[in-house]
Amino acid sequence: VGEWQYLAFQQPPRVVGRFHACRSTPTLAMPMLSQKPLEELPSKMKTAMTSKLEKLSETFPMMQPSWVPHHLPGKIQDVHYVRNFLEPKQVEEFERIIEKTCDWERMNTRDTQEFGSSGQCPCGRSLIKAALPAWQSTMVDALCTLGAFHPVLFPPNSVRLNAYKPGQGIHPHLDGPVYFPRAAIVSLGSHCIFDLYPRTGDDEKQGFTWDRDKEVPAAPEMPPGTKPQLSLLLEPGSLLILSGDAFTHHRHGIKASEEDEITPQVKNAKDIGLSIGDSLRRGRR
Repeated sequence: VGEWQYLAFQQPPRVVGRFHACRSTPTLAMPMLSQKPLEELPSKMKTAMTSKLEKLSETFPMMQPSWVPHHLPGKIQDVHYVRNFLEPKQVEEFERIIEKTCDWERMNTRDTQEFGSSGQCPCGRSLIKAALPAWQSTMVDALCTLGAFHPVLFPPNSVRLNAYKPGQGIHPHLDGPVYFPRAAIVSLGSHCIFDLYPRTGDDEKQGFTWDRDKEVPAAPEMPPGTKPQLSLLLEPGSLLILSGDAFTHHRHGIKASEEDEITPQVKNAKDIGLSIGDSLRRGRR
């Protein structure tokens, strides 16, 4: 007799099912299982087993000491920002490869191209996997080595490149189940302000439906006047990682503007040497 338990990170175990198992032998058929409700397992037994499992488990990737300095404290959890993740020469090399090899899909809000998937799965719930180009595989391997992704439990499954001209942006949205449970954003080209919005209470009402007007995954409208809860100035060569609460419940977006104004919500403005009221003109990014 046993229980299936779901152990979410930093949350107590939750029973999601029970089972009755019997040892089978080559000569004996599987016995008929009783249809009676299974008895509750002793709490001491469950506590002891959970303790053993915790000792065997790996450190949660974003809780490793190397990531702690890059965690952004605040009401929106699970946001990590790394300045100078790429050196300037690396940024230039990636930009050169992108401009030379990408076959852009032209959109009103941006140019885009998806790598790592060749179309939607017939099941309607996923995408068909495809090989990444060698220059992207190097980046993916580095992110796995650093612990941003897990090569077995949740490996990077695709790469989407978005290119923006000054005056272009992307509507607030959730990335949805295709990229679950984490998104890593490497910035190239110009800076921009990246906004994260408060929970709306309808974050579960999203999936594969596409909003053709906004050119993002469809979701219910946010309440009128909703303002960003957290903003970051993304620098060229920086790495932003959204996971957990930030990925699942907080929409993110980039305002369509030709310049960015530093507001009190820009979390990292002081670290970069900027003050409230400063303005920065955007370039292509």
